[in-house]
Amino acid sequence: MKRLAIFAHYDKQSIIDEYVIFYLESLKKSIDKIIFASDCILNATELKKINHLVFQTICENHGEYDFGSYKRGLALLIKQFPNELSEADELVFANDSCYCLRDLENIFLDTENKDCDAWSLGDDYENPHANSFYKTKKYYLQSYFIVFRKSVFLESFFQNFLSGVKKLEHKHQIIFEYEEGLSRLLTANNKKLFAYFSANRVSHYICDHYLKQVEELVDLIKKTSHCSEDEAFSIINGSFDISRMNYIHSNKFYFLLEIGFPLIKRAIICKNIKTFDSERLTFFWKEIVEKLTHFNTGIILNHLDRISVEAKKSSDFAKLANPSPLYRKPTPRYQSMRQILSARTLLQVKCTKNNRLIIKILKIPLIRCAKNNRFIIKILKISFFNRYLISEKFLHH
Repeated sequence: MKRLAIFAHYDKQSIIDEYVIFYLESLKKSIDKIIFASDCILNATELKKINHLVFQTICENHGEYDFGSYKRGLALLIKQFPNELSEADELVFANDSCYCLRDLENIFLDTENKDCDAWSLGDDYENPHANSFYKTKKYYLQSYFIVFRKSVFLESFFQNFLSGVKKLEHKHQIIFEYEEGLSRLLTANNKKLFAYFSANRVSHYICDHYLKQVEELVDLIKKTSHCSEDEAFSIINGSFDISRMNYIHSNKFYFLLEIGFPLIKRAIICKNIKTFDSERLTFFWKEIVEKLTHFNTGIILNHLDRISVEAKKSSDFAKLANPSPLYRKPTPRYQSMRQILSARTLLQVKCTKNNRLIIKILKIPLIRCAKNNRFIIKILKISFFNRYLISEKFLHH
């Protein structure tokens, strides 16, 4: 399968960092030609670092973020290399907002025969009403790594969408208009979407391996930070809540890495990005990456040090380890609930005294059990039933 890629880059010091080179090397193993599109001016010394990896380079200050670079890369292909574009089977968009920890070859091989028009590594749902889980949410593919087949990238609707990208002031506008908007456009044109590490897949994995994961995480935290068991449980509190979305930006990066996810988001590692500080397990990113991958975390630390960003450290656990009174850690007497937590049997659970145990295991406040399962679902804040492990049928048992 012939593949082209457009890699979006930005560095406030106009440098091509070592982690970017590693990412490009991983891409090059599965991609024939890479266009490197940077939102900054790079000198010849920097470009020399990647001359052996890329087909063309675009260096231009545009302030349109990754979609602005994707736009310029696609325009270059259409204008100067139309034959290359028409002969390609897949067009990959990737950006430097993630550190690449593993090779991507197996993922590309596994998706070759997948019946879809576009696929990505991760997915999410539009959530314009963040405080209401009962509003309609629309599915979309996350754009930090997204792949299009010929049935998409040769279509005028796709090319017109990219050519219309412009500078927007706020990040949430960019996400809504371009990241979410692209999937809305694909869906409107009857294209099939697929996420290799979908939230649904991760949720199933969490439920099927819950007890093992709790034991491993607590053991890892206790060994690396010398904290107590109660403090360790307070750090993983919420990690197993399958009602949460956008898994790559949460404690669930651990489960993603455990099932072979090749990337980790820069944002969750940076200590000064307060949005993700509530995700306590992210402070143990270094220990987790070293445990689950063979990646040299020094590359990440060197990059963050160069751009004057402080990385999260497990030694900060003392500031985080404040056990919640609502949290109930698993104990051996809950082991009989393993099957209830599996994706297959959770759909069949009827309203019994075991509902109390479900609430305990999923770290929800202990509330008097109501007579119907609708109340349980409200407690868990799960409304998009066919995405998570509870279906609408659950309401009518």
